[in-house]
Amino acid sequence: MADPVLIFQDVTRKFVVGAEEVTALANASCVIHAGDRIAVMGPSGSGKSTLMALIAQLDMPSSGAISWPKFPPAESVRPKYIGLSFQSPSLIAALTAVENVEVPLLVLELGSKAREKAFEMLKVFGLEHLADRLPEELSGGQAQRIAMARALVTSPALILADEPTGQLDQETGHLVMRKLKEISDTTGAALLIATHDPIIAAEMNTVWHMRYGALDTSNRIRNAL
Repeated sequence: MADPVLIFQDVTRKFVVGAEEVTALANASCVIHAGDRIAVMGPSGSGKSTLMALIAQLDMPSSGAISWPKFPPAESVRPKYIGLSFQSPSLIAALTAVENVEVPLLVLELGSKAREKAFEMLKVFGLEHLADRLPEELSGGQAQRIAMARALVTSPALILADEPTGQLDQETGHLVMRKLKEISDTTGAALLIATHDPIIAAEMNTVWHMRYGALDTSNRIRNAL
């Protein structure tokens, strides 16, 4: 079996909403290995976004332990090791498409090659003709694909995608999924997708389910499609 990229051990995340304490994730334990393709399914409010945020170090657990065995302990996991694409594209309004894709490379001080790498990643998604456009000049689907290109430009070891086809038509959605799997195959990256779409989930090798903050990792599908 491939090396583990991420280990969750009894991870809980609670939030205080008014006078009430809400458990968004309850005693979750899981392991993600290099090369895994995992879909996380569950209704809205089930805890999928909380799980993704904890994996990406955008949030901290209330209890339990999270570790990334493949990554140097002194370094942040983003953007070098984890590429994250939100359901909302979250592009920087003042930057062009290619400049948005460049940002993770500039954070990693790869300035001399940043523009070339960013443009090449736009080409992967068929977006090179939009390189000089600002986010306000893009459709929702175009912005989502550019955000995906930004998440992948560093060749991360773990790719997190929250509803990656949510704003895309069927044909473009298939293109994005194909590219995600191709990049995962080429780099050996683990791929974790949060989705409501059972067709998208069936393209993964593993399906996890969430409900009321509980993570069930027992349902595994191998080569479903």
